[in-house]
Amino acid sequence: MRDISFDVYVAGGPGKTYNESVTMKAGISLRGGYDATNGWARNISSFASTIVPLGDRGISAYSDITLAYQSSTIIEGMAISSDTTSSAVFGIVTVNSNIQIQNNKIDFANNSTGGIIAVSVTGANVIITGNSISSNAVYSAIGVKSLEANSAHISQNTFTLSSNNSLSYGIALSGGLNYQIQNNAMTLVGTNLVTGIDILGDVTALNVSSNLIFAKTTAMYNASGLIINTSNASTFTFQNNLVLSSSLQSSRSMVVGGQTTSATATIVNNTMASVGSGFSTTNIQIPFPTGPTTSVQSNILFNSGATLNSGIYEGFGANLADFTGNLLFDMSTGLYINNGNTGSPLTTQASLTYANTIAPAAGSCTGNLAPWDNAAGPNTASVFSAGFVAPTSVTTAADLKTWTIKGYVNATSGPADLDASGGWSTGDIGANAAAAGP
Repeated sequence: MRDISFDVYVAGGPGKTYNESVTMKAGISLRGGYDATNGWARNISSFASTIVPLGDRGISAYSDITLAYQSSTIIEGMAISSDTTSSAVFGIVTVNSNIQIQNNKIDFANNSTGGIIAVSVTGANVIITGNSISSNAVYSAIGVKSLEANSAHISQNTFTLSSNNSLSYGIALSGGLNYQIQNNAMTLVGTNLVTGIDILGDVTALNVSSNLIFAKTTAMYNASGLIINTSNASTFTFQNNLVLSSSLQSSRSMVVGGQTTSATATIVNNTMASVGSGFSTTNIQIPFPTGPTTSVQSNILFNSGATLNSGIYEGFGANLADFTGNLLFDMSTGLYINNGNTGSPLTTQASLTYANTIAPAAGSCTGNLAPWDNAAGPNTASVFSAGFVAPTSVTTAADLKTWTIKGYVNATSGPADLDASGGWSTGDIGANAAAAGP
């Protein structure tokens, strides 16, 4: 019997709302945004084909969609919206399904009492690209949640998520083989724990690159750009990302932890700003000696505002394998805190030479720059000292304009995509992300 593949065009526009839940079948693609009154012309924005789920999910896909059908089974150009008050709502659910999810708009902005998972993935191989995902949940809000996927390519998506009483995650991964997370823009705000990307368990390979992550909590909880907690021989690469985190408790750009030193993490060419008025701000936290072997190279690190703030924070017995060529700004407690080994923060550019030379493990530590020592003012040994203006604090977009992520010396202009609106917003950090990148 010959397999047949075809597309289903879904009419959109005023009055084209479908109160139903849909189950995908192998070889059949679902494509929205068509004007049935005008020769089926297509405009996804003007002619939204909107599904309002019956029950807890909008679109489902299952194991009949094997890898052989992935190129011909696509959810594309659809809109999924809900104002349900149920305890949990899913936009798209895949279970052992090799499907593509492209250019959809999943909007749960009116959810009043439930938790949100926009895309839930279990097993198999999925491609999630070009989607717009937003929610305003009273409980948890999660953009993409993946459990034990063989591979997942998550790219060019926009996440705008808020939660009022529970957790907010842009992407949450638990187990799996190979994840590629690239060119996504995340704006996450909540009153509880807020994390851009959370990795837990036996994830084998992870590449996080060229993403814009803004995580902010407005209450006494932690805000983190990325958290890694692995228990197997994983390989992680985190490169060319812009991470902004803000908290009234603890703000961390990255936390790299786990239960095995056979894992490796490479953190390179990122720009990270961690700010807050609470207990601590840290760019890269290495809490345990049992975590991945970690290299930190050629990053721009800035944090300010909390009682304790540092560029690198190592827990007891932890050590970086490599700390080279990084640029550090405005850390009043210490540029580098080797808490378990020295007990004394390293506060000057010269002292960074010794950051990783202390037992139990020695690593390379060269070429790092700190043009604004917290004690001495502009560092004359720094190539960036001429004309440099140090930031005093960063709590608003206007504050960020006192320094330049990319230009260092020309400290009057600031990143081009930040305005003087008095705070960070989707427009501030998303309109021109390239100008604020490393």
